[in-house]
Amino acid sequence: MKKADVNELRTLLMAKCEKIADQSRRREDIWIIQSNELIETVQLAGQREFAAHGLESDAKSLMQIGAALKRIDDGLIR
Repeated sequence: MKKADVNELRTLLMAKCEKIADQSRRREDIWIIQSNELIETVQLAGQREFAAHGLESDAKSLMQIGAALKRIDDGLIR
């Protein structure tokens, strides 16, 4: 891989990392809110589950991007 290609890959990975960080769901989205209405309680639980899955997915992606950037820095991707 050419040095220019490696630099472009690094730039793309860093941009993806920033995009994920900017769009990341806030932790407040998984707070438990009590409701007297059963249907609302079920809906809120579904929203919490969706937000938690999104946070988990974002964290996994950020770890993978970090590992890829480390491999570039260590010279393992040339």
